[in-house]
Amino acid sequence: ASTTNTANTSGGVASTRVNTNSDRDLGVNPNTSNNINWGWPTAGAVLVKYDGSASKGLVFDGVAGDPVLSVADGQVTYAGNSLRGYGNMVVVKHSETWSTVYANNSALQVKVGDDVRKGQTIARMGDTDAQRVQLYFETRLNAKPVDPLKVLPTRAP
Repeated sequence: ASTTNTANTSGGVASTRVNTNSDRDLGVNPNTSNNINWGWPTAGAVLVKYDGSASKGLVFDGVAGDPVLSVADGQVTYAGNSLRGYGNMVVVKHSETWSTVYANNSALQVKVGDDVRKGQTIARMGDTDAQRVQLYFETRLNAKPVDPLKVLPTRAP
């Protein structure tokens, strides 16, 4: 249930900030949430889905070296490997409220402060701090993980 809805206008573009206790308010496919046009981080199959406890994101299948793509325009706020379990990781901030996490990469292709575009290769898939080659991916609203499948566009099975 939403606790606060406030709208601001900046340069004629309206944005809505939602403080929510539950991610169900996000809807099935809110591509316009905070004016973000979402994409997918990789073409690989989803191996593990978000469950809110054991998995706070998605795990994608892939081959070492596969491109990892930014899911939306934004700015890199973290690029490194200092968080145990995440391996080589990139965090991209897309708005005041939304950010995404891309982990277990073999190589990072961006650095903190870089502006990135939707679909840009930001890393290469790998197995750092993972049992297999994979991409671990999170979407975060106000720094809290939410189910990426509730914000990413529908894609063919």
